[in-house]
Amino acid sequence: MKVLLIITIFAATAWASDPWPTRIPDNLALCYVNKTISDRFRRMPNSMENLVALIRKVEAHPDTALWTMGKMASTLIHRFRYDGIIDIPDAGPDVVPVVNERAESDKYRLQWRLVPGIASDFPESSLTMEEKCSMHWMLSYTVNHTARADTRGTVGRSLIDTDSEESEGHEHHHTEHHGTEDVKDKDSQETSEGDAVEHEHENSIEENRESGENKETPMVESAERTEDDVMEESVAEDAVEPEDVPEDAPEDAPEDAPEDAPEDVQEDMVEEPTEDVGDDNGAVDMGEDYGPSDDDSSDTSFWNRKRRQTDAIAAQPLEVGVVHTKYGTVAAGPVLAGIAAGSEPQSAPLKDLIKDPAMEISESSMDRIVESIWVATLAADIAQTSLLRTPKKMESFGPDGQWNCSLCPREYKLNTREHSMLTNAEFYGGVDGLLMAKRMATWDTSSYLKLSAVLEMYYSETGIHGDTKYRACNRLYNYRDDEIIDQAMLKEQSLNAALVMYSRGIDGAPTVLPGVKPADQIGQYVNTTMNAIFSFVDGYLSSSNDVDFTQCKGAYTQPTGEPSPATYTDLTFVIDQNTDAVSIYSQKDLASALALALDIQLGGSRMEVVSSKDGTPFLDLNVTRNRAELACSISSLPIGNSERRVADTLDRTRSRILTERSSEKANKIAGANKRSILFFVTSSISAEKDRIKSVLLKMLQEMPDVHIMFATLASPEELRPFVANFDRDIIRMGQFTKYYEAAPEIAKRLATVGARLSYPECKDLSTSSNTTEAKYVYTGFLNAHTVQYFRLGPENFYSSNELYLRFKSMYGLARYCVSTTKERPGTGDNCKSALKAGDTIEFKFNQPCGKMVPNFCTNIYISVAPASIDDNMPCSEKDCHTPDQVKFTFSHSGMRCSGAVAGAVLSHLTLVLAVLMTWFLNRK
Repeated sequence: MKVLLIITIFAATAWASDPWPTRIPDNLALCYVNKTISDRFRRMPNSMENLVALIRKVEAHPDTALWTMGKMASTLIHRFRYDGIIDIPDAGPDVVPVVNERAESDKYRLQWRLVPGIASDFPESSLTMEEKCSMHWMLSYTVNHTARADTRGTVGRSLIDTDSEESEGHEHHHTEHHGTEDVKDKDSQETSEGDAVEHEHENSIEENRESGENKETPMVESAERTEDDVMEESVAEDAVEPEDVPEDAPEDAPEDAPEDAPEDVQEDMVEEPTEDVGDDNGAVDMGEDYGPSDDDSSDTSFWNRKRRQTDAIAAQPLEVGVVHTKYGTVAAGPVLAGIAAGSEPQSAPLKDLIKDPAMEISESSMDRIVESIWVATLAADIAQTSLLRTPKKMESFGPDGQWNCSLCPREYKLNTREHSMLTNAEFYGGVDGLLMAKRMATWDTSSYLKLSAVLEMYYSETGIHGDTKYRACNRLYNYRDDEIIDQAMLKEQSLNAALVMYSRGIDGAPTVLPGVKPADQIGQYVNTTMNAIFSFVDGYLSSSNDVDFTQCKGAYTQPTGEPSPATYTDLTFVIDQNTDAVSIYSQKDLASALALALDIQLGGSRMEVVSSKDGTPFLDLNVTRNRAELACSISSLPIGNSERRVADTLDRTRSRILTERSSEKANKIAGANKRSILFFVTSSISAEKDRIKSVLLKMLQEMPDVHIMFATLASPEELRPFVANFDRDIIRMGQFTKYYEAAPEIAKRLATVGARLSYPECKDLSTSSNTTEAKYVYTGFLNAHTVQYFRLGPENFYSSNELYLRFKSMYGLARYCVSTTKERPGTGDNCKSALKAGDTIEFKFNQPCGKMVPNFCTNIYISVAPASIDDNMPCSEKDCHTPDQVKFTFSHSGMRCSGAVAGAVLSHLTLVLAVLMTWFLNRK
């Protein structure tokens, strides 16, 4: 009766789901037809940051307001995922330039049935077409062996945008290698001064000496030495090709392998690799699992002809449908499939999944039960490689690969031409998806948990809120924990999935020997694959082995001491164009790295990039709140050589900031991010010292909270008079081998500078009243284990008699500290903590400006940090990014400043700068 009930529930759910699409859906085919969107050099990045940002956009749509994260995951899977699509770069104009790889689409067909969902539920207006295609490419898995024109030594199409001075699509810089220590970085170049600086681009810089301009041109290898030849040399020496595997290679399981694992496959049961043969539909098996789907037989002749023309196979095939994370490259489709399956688990006997078997299996095997949380994640990949690789004595597991660029990851190349059907990325994604699936019974009942939050937390150091053992860096330890993942059940479900694929006639499946039950023979292959996984995991958990990500063990433990600064910043990055093209590329790398290092998102930091000639923005602050997209956009900017006029740039930026401030009063804004300007300086700016002084003093009189920083290759001492804190605000770039390595340090220093709290109407005595003040309330969100700093300048309270500052905890509890002497108040200062949600903390200041004597008027510095007490009220509003955020408000009363007097008052910071500048300009 119980089994019947499970089957009935499965059938009812499957009935409500989309039918299996026998052809690539039209709304996905558009991603390949649109040449601008499909251009692989201009796509959005394949990174977890981008995936989270796009999901967060969908979650912000009103139609998804009541969706659970399981509903969100299943809808995204059905709308965007379709495994096995291989795009053909040189297809004719009258066809969709893709072909279907049967092995991947057949596997996904099984998973599709086990993950209910309706694609039409997706709110199409929530994402742009470019974002939809990016979602599709991040979720749809395949391995593409096609040798691209630009990797064969010939260029099939121009890589240069003829409408711009430079190409927008050559971000193949600082190639990231995983587990390949012997790979050499061939991209490093030296500046004319001999400084070892890597601009990290795989394109050459051709100097046009006649025009005096540096132009970017794509680097095309000669026909005698193709890129594939180069890349083959970069593979680790211990990378083993299938033909190098000894026929008598041992397949024994490690000592701690499952005790019930069947014996290894007998030698006479191993199927040798076969010659290329045609299938029933005429599709040619090239030994690489190419070929159109059964349902695309009408196009078969075209694709056979096309494939015969494309006789070159990439030395390093592209692995598609994987995303870059700090904790290893991950196949994203199985991650979301696991969340969807865990939210609504499905079970079905094989006989319900196999209607018209192409290969017979026993009646007892047909009664086996497939469980969705296993097969939608890791078991299907184990089954696939056990059927298509293990019988041929090919590798059952791996390999890993390398990204074109860690700052803008668009393409991931496997380290070897031959590969299993369970790569490192598929294994990581399958494990992550399985771990999340098994926890969904707990997580999905929490209405405050959103899909974007779960992904963001899992792929962070801290892990899932309240369940911190579940985090990507701990995946391998969780996998080896039998209480979390039952290895016997994983093997059983892998065998069940393999039997479904075998019975359905998946291309490349082994021939079962006469008199041997398919379940027994295939079970041996599954066992061999499981042993390979055990060897890999045990090797990586050994302290003597290097891994492709920093591992952790167990639950997250909050470090002792003060939390990490995390103040939000609106940053203007000024590119120094008075230098060579190599340096400009390196500066763009630094800016891209900063975009990733800063917490850029809605409610977080913002960043823009401007010209050093006159401050004209290349990208302004509001171009995007997706930090992954911003990093790619920065790296693609067509920035050429030009003049550097620091004073003009500063003045232009001053005017733009004043325009920003003019809207704050109208919008009743009581606080905002720290406003910072970071100048990159490659050479001396002493010739501009007088004008810089004039503009800077003018700016600080109008806006004393603006923060100036310099990243310099010149003498730091000449910049000392222009900054408030020499040690913090001057970054000596000479200490870094590559420019982008400075990004974490710059982000750390920016986070220590206080954000702005303000009262724009304080100068208007006629309206400056408690009633008016009540309209100015700042709402802040504080991330766990961090501290945010704020500055309330005397330009807001110069005329105050009794000033009250009030902080109210809404979600979570916080500790509030104030000081008039320390920029970063904390332990030992005037601190108060909220004890329960709704508590209001108040600080009173009597005549904070010392009876209107300017020299006595100082800033009020504030810090806000999460308290150690858990109020059991997760942050559940739509503006909360994660449930462990603290939401608080800031309000005030008695804040006054006289317009007639305040204009003549310089803050303490301004006075210090004026004295320093006078000393600098007058010294000999």
